[in-house]
This record gives sequence, structure tokens and C-alpha cells, in this order.
Amino acid sequence: MTISQSPKPSSEDSSESSTAQNLGSHTSANRSSNSAKTNTATHSASGKPIMELSGIIREFPAGEQTIRVLHDINLTIHQGEMVAIIGQSGSGKSTLMNILGCLDQATAGDYKIYGQSARKLDADQLAELRREHFGFIFQRYHLLGDISAKDNVAVPAVYAGMDTEARTNRAEKLLTDLGLGNKVNNRPNQLSGGQQQRVSVARALMNGGDVILADEQLVP
Repeated sequence: MTISQSPKPSSEDSSESSTAQNLGSHTSANRSSNSAKTNTATHSASGKPIMELSGIIREFPAGEQTIRVLHDINLTIHQGEMVAIIGQSGSGKSTLMNILGCLDQATAGDYKIYGQSARKLDADQLAELRREHFGFIFQRYHLLGDISAKDNVAVPAVYAGMDTEARTNRAEKLLTDLGLGNKVNNRPNQLSGGQQQRVSVARALMNGGDVILADEQLVP
């Protein structure tokens, strides 16, 4: 899983496909013997943290037992940082991404976004937070099979209230920037795996959120 800052949409959107360049210092820390490892590559990180996790624990029921997937995770991410969560399958990477993206809540601990605790937000407030601040790239892309690549990319903007012409133009530009200008009207089953991934990347960039959460390593 990787986390990086996303550019905001503008009339001159020309850099959406390069969200992490000129990386600087590199640090790593093990969370536990079988949990994810966090590698942080930082460029121009400054100001207050945008994401703060303190003592995050996530447990799931399994019959009469409880399985602890995340063990006391502490992580601070500043604007401009790119963070890679590395670990074996089943080590909790996707679980952590879901908490970071406000798709799930921790069993214990606190998660703050721009200083505001996610625990104090209701479902509608969390949905608004996701819509305004996050773009997601999922492992299986989660593209809608019965609509075009262009319309898949535009989905987040529909919920954000962007008008039809503006979201269509932005979706087409993002796909063109990612080398899919001749595929905007193709459906997912008419695209290769790599092309589907790029559609997913474009969708994550659609609303120009502050943070991109990618649940797998991105390939060219």
C-alpha cells in the first residue's frame, strides 16, 4: 500500500500522473514481527500533520475468538510525504488503508485528520471527508463493468456535485494524461489489466483529494 499527496484539480491539470517525484530522506520501522512495515519517503514535508494514528488496534471476531490484525500502530504523515506500507499477505495492510481512508474504524486508538478525530464523526461526515480528501486505488480496481472508462473515472465527481460537462472534460483529460485517450469509451472488459489500473488511478485523481491511497504497488 502506498500513500501520496494528490494534486488539486485546476484548469491546467498537467501533473496528475506524477504524484511522487524528487523523493528525499527514507526511514523504516517494524510494527511487529508479522505486521506491516512502514517506509517513508519524504519530499517538501512541512507544517502540521494531515494524518495521525495513535495506538491503533483493529480486532475482528472469529467464532469464539478475537483476532487482532493491527497492533498498536502509531504513524504521522505530513503533507508532501509518500509512505509505503510493506508486509506479507494478511499482515493488515488493507485493514490499515481502510482505517486511513475512513472506510473502517479502529477497535481502539485514535485517528486524526487535520487534527480532527475520525471517531467523533458520524457516517455522513465520514463520507464527506472521504469525498473531499481521499482518492482510492483498490487491489481489484472495482471498476463498473457496464459503463465506459470515462464514466468510471467520473463517478467520484458525481457524488461531489461537479456538473456533467466539467466532470466529463476532466475525466477525458486524466485518461489522456495516462495514455488512454483512445480508450475513453471502452468498457473495463475491453481493457488490459494495466489499462484498468490506469483507469483506477485516474478515478482516484478525479476529485483532486489531498491523499491518494493505493492498495497495491503501481506499475507503469
